[in-house]
Amino acid sequence: MKVLFEQLRVSFFEKILIQKQLNSGVFLKGTQVSSLEQELAFFYGSKALCVSSGTQALVLALEAIGISSRDEVLVQANTIAAGALAVAQCGGIPIFMDAVDVGKHNVSLDQVKKMCRPETKALILTHMYGEFAPETKKIARYLKSRGIALIEDCSHAHGLWIEADKKYAGQYGDISCFSLYPTKNLGAIGDAGYLLFPDDRWRKEVLKLRDYSSAEKITSYRSTNARCDEIQACVVRHRLKSLSKLNKLRQDKARYYHNNLDMIDKKHILVPLFGGSIYYQYVIWINNGKRDLLRAWLKSKSIETAIHYPYPEYAKYAFGYEGVFPILKETTEGLLSLPLYPSISIKSIKYVSRQIQKFFEK
Repeated sequence: MKVLFEQLRVSFFEKILIQKQLNSGVFLKGTQVSSLEQELAFFYGSKALCVSSGTQALVLALEAIGISSRDEVLVQANTIAAGALAVAQCGGIPIFMDAVDVGKHNVSLDQVKKMCRPETKALILTHMYGEFAPETKKIARYLKSRGIALIEDCSHAHGLWIEADKKYAGQYGDISCFSLYPTKNLGAIGDAGYLLFPDDRWRKEVLKLRDYSSAEKITSYRSTNARCDEIQACVVRHRLKSLSKLNKLRQDKARYYHNNLDMIDKKHILVPLFGGSIYYQYVIWINNGKRDLLRAWLKSKSIETAIHYPYPEYAKYAFGYEGVFPILKETTEGLLSLPLYPSISIKSIKYVSRQIQKFFEK
């Protein structure tokens, strides 16, 4: 059987919504974006603003808190380049952090303490693969004591509820940024994003920056065009209604993977601990340099996989970073993302799991 890595669809009802919006002739600055902002604010219990992409959300967040020439911002090296590029766009200097340990993808408080310097102005903390960074609360408290801003990158973690704290990922930092790229667990049909704020302080700054300072009626700020369009907003409004349900489906499907793969000898494979994640990606780690062999085996069985993320060569070529990330180098050589999305069948998951078991039985 064939198992796709991801399955992106526009439902019949969404097509009706899109056509209705097209027929209205309102494509920007209409009621869809403002309504989505209100609905996000109600869902999270935080103030919200929509923008044109997750990357622009990061740029505007950094500009709002005042990042400029030579300011240092800590970023995780195990993510895509968006955070580092956003820092550079503001004139700042991205300071890359290695992974904590093999199989651990989120930053730790000890790591942050070691990396912070007088020049450090902010940390972009990413909840990797939909898993809540477990020391976020401690990190937020430490950074506040140092006068360093915390920007949560929640692009993998829409609607991730933290039961112990009775709040969502994205409600710990000074500003939180979300990508609505189509593959996310809350996605648009193109590029879009949003930001969350605990109060109006930074929201007002971003509002001034996202649309040529139009909130001020004159261009009195160094601003940009980062508007979200009405088509994306109308689709996301519809999908937001199902977010919690779809996250639960991802968790249920991940449980099947966990139960099937956890029985494989740990000398071959590490599977993510179950719980504390909405499984934007289901990422396993393959030991002994066999990741590429396993990936080829799965491809021969018509199973699609991906790698999230390769070793960050962009740190060297785009930013002139001359060091090596030793832990990340070992980690990225074994990472493999398996197909996981709300509509994947249990039959498909069992098939994928069985093929992985067969590979290690050879």
